[in-house]
Amino acid sequence: MRGTRGPEIHDSDNDDTLEPLAVYDEDGHAVALTPADADISAAGLWKHTVEVAAAAAEVLADATQVRAQQPWVSQALVQPITPPRGTKFIAAFSRMTGVHPAQLPSLPEWWRQRAADDRVRVTSRLSLEAPRSGPSGSWRMRGRLRRPFHVRSTPVELLLWPHLGAWTKLLLEPQTRVHTGNRYFAKGHRSLDVLTERLSRELVTH
Repeated sequence: MRGTRGPEIHDSDNDDTLEPLAVYDEDGHAVALTPADADISAAGLWKHTVEVAAAAAEVLADATQVRAQQPWVSQALVQPITPPRGTKFIAAFSRMTGVHPAQLPSLPEWWRQRAADDRVRVTSRLSLEAPRSGPSGSWRMRGRLRRPFHVRSTPVELLLWPHLGAWTKLLLEPQTRVHTGNRYFAKGHRSLDVLTERLSRELVTH
C-alpha cells in the first residue's frame, strides 16, 4: 500500500512568524535594524574567543594584585612570624572565652581581693601579677608558668581584650624561649581552663 505525502510546509506559509520590535533613538525616531550575520567563519569565531579569553585573564590578574594588598591581606600574613631559634613550636596559648568584656574593668579589684605576695595563684602552675589596662579595653598581667619537670618557672604575659562584642580573647605568651611538648600544652591549657572559669564566675559586670 502506498502512502500519501502530506503538504510541504514553507517558512512563508508560517503565520506565526514574529515581527521584529521597533527600536527608537532618544529623539523618538525609528532605528533600522541590521540582521546579524549567522554565517560566522571559523577564523572569526576563533579570533573572538581569543579576545574574550585575553580580557578575562587581565581581569583575573588585576583581581589577584588587589587581593594581595591591604586591607585584603593583613601585615601579619604578608610577613609571617618566625618562631625564635631553640623552640620546637610557637609556645603561646590563645583561645576565645565566655568572659564578657563588661566584666574586664573589675580585674583590678578581683586581683586585689585574692592577691598574696604580690600575685594571685590561679593554679599550682600559674600565678599572675597585678593587671595593667591597655588601649581599646585590653588588660595585661605578667606572671609565672611552672613547667613539668622544671625547677624554674617561665615568665609569661597574659593579654585579654574584647572580641566580637560579647566575647573576650585571651593570649598567654612566654617571655623567654621554651622547649614545648605535649605535657607543656596540656598543663598550660588546664591552667587556663581554671582561670577562664574563675573569671567568668567571679568578675563583676560593670
